[in-house]
Amino acid sequence: MTRTKVWGTAASVAALALAGCSAGGASQPAERPTASAAAVRPAETGTRRAAVVGVPELEGMTVAAKGAVQTGNAEYPLPGGMRAGGTLAVAFECEGVGRLVIDVVPGGATFSVPCEKGKVTPFMNEVPVYQDAPAGMLRFSAGTGVTWAFAAGWDKSSHAQDS
Repeated sequence: MTRTKVWGTAASVAALALAGCSAGGASQPAERPTASAAAVRPAETGTRRAAVVGVPELEGMTVAAKGAVQTGNAEYPLPGGMRAGGTLAVAFECEGVGRLVIDVVPGGATFSVPCEKGKVTPFMNEVPVYQDAPAGMLRFSAGTGVTWAFAAGWDKSSHAQDS
């Protein structure tokens, strides 16, 4: 199954699961559907393949911000700010020992997810926006042992960006 199909499934699961969540709720790993093809074991090369974190794709969304593979802390502005009635989707991946904490500013939504060494797990949260704010930002906090990447976007049906 392609990464795009996994994210589409993850977005659907996240939208249903998070529809009634408060700003303080924690993220859960997106469920991975079972594959119908037989599993194939790669040839042994004597070296272990490293887990690779990548920028998630957001199907059906207007991308507002994204960040390639990083470690440590970072802030990303959301162009156009926050508009009431919109839904902000934040998809992210992390790998390494520790946690990744994401704050949506303003709005007060915080996601704190565990990251594991050698395992990349996709996560996604959707945040409904109830009040306008001229500026918006995503604030990421992670230890130096955590590698992460993200993409954030607006639901096209609920948040039209100015050109």
